[in-house]
Amino acid sequence: MPRAPEIESMRGASDWGTAVLPDHFKGAGQRGWSIENRSHPAGLGSIASMFEIEVNHQFSAAHQVSVGGVMEELHGHDWRVTAVLAGPRLDGEDLLLDFHALESSLKAAVEPFSGRTMNGVPPFDRVHPTAERLAEHVGSVLGSVVPEGSRLVSVSVQEAPGCIARWIPTDPGS
Repeated sequence: MPRAPEIESMRGASDWGTAVLPDHFKGAGQRGWSIENRSHPAGLGSIASMFEIEVNHQFSAAHQVSVGGVMEELHGHDWRVTAVLAGPRLDGEDLLLDFHALESSLKAAVEPFSGRTMNGVPPFDRVHPTAERLAEHVGSVLGSVVPEGSRLVSVSVQEAPGCIARWIPTDPGS
């Protein structure tokens, strides 16, 4: 019996000679990435590797937006913000970045809005407080915690089930 559910999902994942990368890694070299081909530390052969971590945080806040030229009523959401970070190298502790460090930065990025009306809180006192702009704002804040050689892949904001906006930086240095 597997000790954890993820063990079951690992069946057939022992072919270390083949790297299967998500679509957003395809053509990585064209965007200034270097995907290393190196020996696995456990002696499992040579692998091409890219690592990705993801953290999310949920908070409640209200906003009022204009859609189609009509100003909606003030309303609230339980926002769920997700940040994805990727890179080819791990640090001395075999981490891309400590989950808690990224999670702490994510929480700090949205803390000014938590329990408030976003329209009155910078930058949304000047910028339309849409899910897209919230994702962009969080991405700009998180850029400072990205380790050298890694990048912020995306920031997603879910304002309601099935309603997700995603910000994806196009600059390889982001």
